[in-house]
Amino acid sequence: MTISKLRFFILAAMGATFQAGAADLLETYYAARGQDAVFAAARATQRAGQEKLPQGRSQLLPNVNLTANSTFNDNSVQYHGAALFRSGDTRYNNHGYGVSVVQPLFNQPKWLVYSESRLQVAQTEAQFKSTEQDL
Repeated sequence: MTISKLRFFILAAMGATFQAGAADLLETYYAARGQDAVFAAARATQRAGQEKLPQGRSQLLPNVNLTANSTFNDNSVQYHGAALFRSGDTRYNNHGYGVSVVQPLFNQPKWLVYSESRLQVAQTEAQFKSTEQDL
């Protein structure tokens, strides 16, 4: 009885080693993708390059500025002698608000920045695909 159990464990261990040794090409590729430092750097560069497009597009959007202020005034006025105005204290708040929106109709340098950002995105995509092929 103990020999059959021993034989079972030996065969099970051999089967486990055969199972662990067998890995298909796709599993190996995905494992290499997850662990390769060059590929991780290329992926990070690609993501950084993809952010160039929204940054370039933001140059074409309107510029909106909002301002607000509040001032508390505390005045004390004292007139000496016979005066036409009465003396006393006055307290009040002043509030101010403002909005300005600026949208140029055409700004060639900003259009050039946007066009360049599209080219930079295409360049980073090509570099990433090249690194992916090298893997």
